[in-house]
Amino acid sequence: MLRTILRKSTCSPDPSQHYSILLSYITPTLNDLLTLQEFDDKQIAFTLLSQCVAVRVNHWMRTVPPSSLIPFLQSHFIPQLQETFDSLLHTPASPTEWSQAILPIRFGGLGLPNHIAISPLAYTASSLLAEDTISALDLNCPETEISCTDHLRPLSNSSPPTPLPLSRDTLLSQRELSGLQHQQSFTHLHGLLSSRHQARLLSCSQKGSGLFLTAIPSGHNIMSPITFSTALSYRLGNTPYPTGSCNLCHEKLSCAGFHAAHCKHFTSHRHNNIARHIARFTSACGYKTTLEAPLLSNTNVTRNHAPRPGDILIEESQPPSRHYLDVSAVNPAAPSYLQNSKSTALATARLASSRKITKYNDLFALANSESPIPHKFTPLVVETYGSWDKTALKLFRELARRRHLSPGAATQSSSNILSRLLTTLDVSLQTSNAYAIIRCGFPMTALEVHTPTLA
Repeated sequence: MLRTILRKSTCSPDPSQHYSILLSYITPTLNDLLTLQEFDDKQIAFTLLSQCVAVRVNHWMRTVPPSSLIPFLQSHFIPQLQETFDSLLHTPASPTEWSQAILPIRFGGLGLPNHIAISPLAYTASSLLAEDTISALDLNCPETEISCTDHLRPLSNSSPPTPLPLSRDTLLSQRELSGLQHQQSFTHLHGLLSSRHQARLLSCSQKGSGLFLTAIPSGHNIMSPITFSTALSYRLGNTPYPTGSCNLCHEKLSCAGFHAAHCKHFTSHRHNNIARHIARFTSACGYKTTLEAPLLSNTNVTRNHAPRPGDILIEESQPPSRHYLDVSAVNPAAPSYLQNSKSTALATARLASSRKITKYNDLFALANSESPIPHKFTPLVVETYGSWDKTALKLFRELARRRHLSPGAATQSSSNILSRLLTTLDVSLQTSNAYAIIRCGFPMTALEVHTPTLA
């Protein structure tokens, strides 16, 4: 039976035979794509698209020769896939935005599969891995000697592809080959973008960004249809406005949501949402948690005159300690940050974090000199696309380990707890971003129906 399947579906040199077989299997998937376009819930529609429907043909990339599969997908599947994806956005995605959408989330994309680029790599890796089996079955697979180098996307139009060490002596897995391809696609796309969009793409590719895309729509992770569509568009750098200026401050709007990310009328909404989620988590970890707590000292003995260096105070009883956490959300595409953020990942978050530490360094040195209780300050800085500074991630890992050891959480690993925390924070952040974008740019009549609810 294995011999028959291989001869009919993978090793036949006749593309017409592949075409008829694939067409019979693709029809239900095409129907499902049409059904997803009619979904009112965009978050669920995207989850089904990215996790279920779009990936159904992935195994074909390992079993069907690219010379047969790629033309078939270009004719029958990818146009329908793009049409379904466009139905989730406010306006259809441009070619550049689609190129980002088919990158993995860790490379700043949306995690949709890139069948055209990966198909030759997957087929070659599969053929070399199964070479002994194919030889034993006496089958003729004409494309097992395909060169993956020819299918790697170049870094630029003028530079040659990077050779891959793919041979029987040095065998790379499909995962490794795909990783090399995605890295080249990311670098190529980054080079095509303007400075502000380069900063956006780099920020989208860092730890914590894009987790709202894989969040299970329940509890605090539910996003309304217009909120989710706006968040998708914001990540791709395309948030078209029906109006030309901000509804409140009247500043000229860009099509990528850059103004809304730091509009003075909405930054407090985003900041307070994130701070409340973190405070709830620290409380669940067993800390005594206080919002907007003052830092009392001998020179500031009253609460009204005392400075408030942190949004959250967490206190430990044994041994006694006071830890102030200050939440900040910064926009890496802001003109003041572009010189570094367009080429260096997390440059904006690191700069904002260091400024916070410098600002309160003397204050906490004084507090520690006057009090026997240790006082500590940690800035929690997140970029508006969801990537967290390393200082914040280190603290979150410590909190997750503590939560893992606390009563009622023994069945959850610390890594799962950390993942859930970062996902909830990203959903809250992108919901707040979408709220600002919608309130800044959409007509007020539309807002009466479509304003998202803040977490």
